[in-house]
Amino acid sequence: EMTPPLLALALALTPLRASADLKSVWFVSRHGSRAPDPVVTMVCPGLTSVVKKFSSIGVSPSGVTGNGLREMYSVGTFARERYILEAGFLSETWDPREIYMDAASEPRTIQSGSTMGQGMFAGPAHFESYREPVPIFVNATYGMDNLGETRKAGCALRLARDKQRWDETHGAALWKKKEAIVHSLSQLCKVDLRLALDYSDGMDNLGDAIKDVTDLMMFADREGFAAPWNMTLYEDARAIALEQLYGRLFGTPQQRTYMVGMSPIAMLEHFNKSINPDEPQPYLKMYGYHGHRELLYALAAFFKITYHFDRPGFRKFGIPSGTTLFFELHDINQTDVKRLGVDKDGLHVRLVVYAPCKKALDKASGSADVLCFAKAYRFGFYPSNDYVPYDLFRQHIENQIQSTGTWKELCDYPPVVREKKPPQTCTDQDNNNTVFYATLYVAIGAAVAAASVSALCPMDQSVPANLEKEEDKYHHHHHHHHHVASHHVASHHKAHQYAPSSSEPTQIMDGTHDRTTAEQQHRP
Repeated sequence: EMTPPLLALALALTPLRASADLKSVWFVSRHGSRAPDPVVTMVCPGLTSVVKKFSSIGVSPSGVTGNGLREMYSVGTFARERYILEAGFLSETWDPREIYMDAASEPRTIQSGSTMGQGMFAGPAHFESYREPVPIFVNATYGMDNLGETRKAGCALRLARDKQRWDETHGAALWKKKEAIVHSLSQLCKVDLRLALDYSDGMDNLGDAIKDVTDLMMFADREGFAAPWNMTLYEDARAIALEQLYGRLFGTPQQRTYMVGMSPIAMLEHFNKSINPDEPQPYLKMYGYHGHRELLYALAAFFKITYHFDRPGFRKFGIPSGTTLFFELHDINQTDVKRLGVDKDGLHVRLVVYAPCKKALDKASGSADVLCFAKAYRFGFYPSNDYVPYDLFRQHIENQIQSTGTWKELCDYPPVVREKKPPQTCTDQDNNNTVFYATLYVAIGAAVAAASVSALCPMDQSVPANLEKEEDKYHHHHHHHHHVASHHVASHHKAHQYAPSSSEPTQIMDGTHDRTTAEQQHRP
């Protein structure tokens, strides 16, 4: 069971006095406040009227609300104040040689990144009174993003096993201990939440149900909707949701490594390139990734950071929507050593955390530095100063990965696909191609497809061993080619829900394709 990381004191920021010491910035951001996931009406029919309020203000399911966009705009305004106006670190207008932003492959993360960019940069001439739309790149296809989303990509299977283990032990104990709160939520939802066991979108336990319901409460609170629950229940339910999130996703040292995926190494590469004099041209000054809260929690667990937001429903570990972690690389000179309280000059990393507060949503307010204070957070592995010597920062990353193994080792990534033997006989060849011709059968009619299969290779009457296995799986009638095709159409249709494309039918036949991952890739 995870012990919370060391409490790191959050300190008020000293202004960045000059750009001379700031060398590089790498940040990750959680998307802005959003509408709840559509599944919540199935989990909690009692709150359907609250869910409908989101569509009544013009927000798509799971989409970023107007207030969520304001939050992200405020993150951009903060970045403008700090890195452009105060430090002169970035140009006043957007320059792709200086800043690059990626996002997880989902509408709300891309929307959020784009809105942050608008807060950072005004439009060029002839577009002055607008804001420049800053391009946001998608890091990888959905289900393939191992930079910020290993939980849906390379580590999906490992995480499913680890979550199940937690659910059966710590989870079961937690729900028993908090039975009264679960009961109150069930009454609110007009359904017994303990039955939320087998939803079609893969929601498989009470913890997921509670997360969805408390998310709805949190987002409704952000929108100021009148709510049929009291704040005590909201806070209690959020506390359970947070405790189980940390337990299920980051409860073991191995999870704390694989849940951050490539992020810590990518950050080091970014920093190293920005200080390497042999780089052919000045390297990017700022890199940003727009993702989900799970990555920010993962980085907190990995670096031993304790979030602290003094607002309802967040307690010590929760992070509000729009929270952004700016990892800054500073080169501290001799004259600043005493002022900053560091041991020696040279490269140091500092973590600055900005979270939009309610004032960010006030239309009359001024710039972001007035709205919400950013704070420097200390790392639990170096609690004495908020500037960590770069070699110690690097050392922490290397030690953590060495102690558990890399995320790839922990998640058996990439999965090993066994070699297919080349077809030995005519019948084997026919068997391997049947699914392809079954697809043809749908396209151009039974007669043509049946003829194609026959013409390809006349089947002999003896059934090879491997075909008998397929017969068990697909009711394979080898005497009638027409039946072969029609039976395979049905099974191919079923298998094709999981298959990446019809150009890889043999993977379905010999079972080498990882269905879980493909299913996730294709889930909208």
